[in-house]
Amino acid sequence: MSFGQPAVTVGKNADAEILAAIDEIEFDFGHKRYTTKEAGLIFVYETGFCIGEMYVIALSENCGTVIFYIPDDLFELITERAWELMCSAEKYISDLIELHNTFKTVIKSVTATGVTTAAAACAVEMLKETVESITHKADAAAAAIIRLGNVIHSTYAQDAGERKSNNWLKMHGLPMRRKGKGRKHHE
Repeated sequence: MSFGQPAVTVGKNADAEILAAIDEIEFDFGHKRYTTKEAGLIFVYETGFCIGEMYVIALSENCGTVIFYIPDDLFELITERAWELMCSAEKYISDLIELHNTFKTVIKSVTATGVTTAAAACAVEMLKETVESITHKADAAAAAIIRLGNVIHSTYAQDAGERKSNNWLKMHGLPMRRKGKGRKHHE
């Protein structure tokens, strides 16, 4: 991580580098060799591990369903980035491929209306940053609500050693305790 750049920019660069490395992965299809960029990945069906290597099964525009393996050095980068984002490597790869395809589709549809590609890309990036900001704020709010709930629960929770009187139990429609054999009976 660079000390001169904010973490968000470093993260975007890491995502772009990982996506560029994924685009260069080669696989065999129909007795020919293609790269994943040439195939035009659309979305991921499944990710998993086979004999210590991560594989991806994805739908592509040009080759249909493709299977490719993630090289070990790229897998290390993916794992580090997924750890930073607090998600699994499988989810990170799926989201990265699918969001990249969505990004391209949005830019194509916006440029069809007469907007320049640069302006469309800038608008989509600003929209992505806004969504990420809202997501982080929502996560922080959810964590605060959970902490508040825990505090309220601990404040009003009955101590394990505290026993309610028979009168209280009767008033609340709960079964009352019986006097034990060792207790004195009052007449």
